[in-house]
Amino acid sequence: MVSNDKGTASTLSLTGGVIAGNSAYSGGGVYARRSEVTITNGIISGNSTLNEGLGGGIMAEGGIVTVSGGYITNNRMAKFCDTDGSGCHGGAGLAANNGVHVTISGGQITGNYSEEAGGGVYVTNLKQQGKAWLNITGGNIASNVSYRSEGAGIRVGQRVEAMINGTPDNNDTPGSKVYITNNHCMSRFDWGGGGVFVQGNSDNDASNAGRLFVYSSYIGSNTAGGYGGGVAVCPTGKTLVTNTKGTAIFGNTDAG
Repeated sequence: MVSNDKGTASTLSLTGGVIAGNSAYSGGGVYARRSEVTITNGIISGNSTLNEGLGGGIMAEGGIVTVSGGYITNNRMAKFCDTDGSGCHGGAGLAANNGVHVTISGGQITGNYSEEAGGGVYVTNLKQQGKAWLNITGGNIASNVSYRSEGAGIRVGQRVEAMINGTPDNNDTPGSKVYITNNHCMSRFDWGGGGVFVQGNSDNDASNAGRLFVYSSYIGSNTAGGYGGGVAVCPTGKTLVTNTKGTAIFGNTDAG
């Protein structure tokens, strides 16, 4: 656990080693509160939540999370809140809320299992003013599972600004790719999102909705038991999804 009630001065830097086989109410492997977590190498694996907590591998409440390498794999968000499709709990690999800034520029977030939403990555800000932020510029989010709710690879919650922005190859500099592949949303409701799900807002004030911008990325071979094998959005509320600049959303399947 890393915690600081006064700011983000408390830090955790993981450059190697293994955090494995742990369990807690939230943040089975790592729990950070208003702190700074940096992962450049190492393995966070086989950790789980207890009861209705968030973040089998990592849970961050506020602060800054930066992932540029390493493995967040085979973690579990183990408790279901008894309401199919609610999406109020999740993040088997990485969960974050409360105005957090999450940046993923590399590494592997793979093989994580959420009993509810967000098998790989789950970011929300529902109970806070302002926004939370998710910025993905590289890395592999693959083979994650959400069982009873949305977003097997990534779930973008309310009041979250999300950017998935790979860098295309050019003649001088190799690009940085974002791969969101082979994730499986198993919910049979109209909610879905095998690769990515974005939560809307049913009120007239669309500022509370999640927003997703996708550039130069690959979202492929994902599946959903509901709608949106690649990307799905809330079917009852306002949201915004924009994709451009060579984004490839292909080879995804759904049952809806």
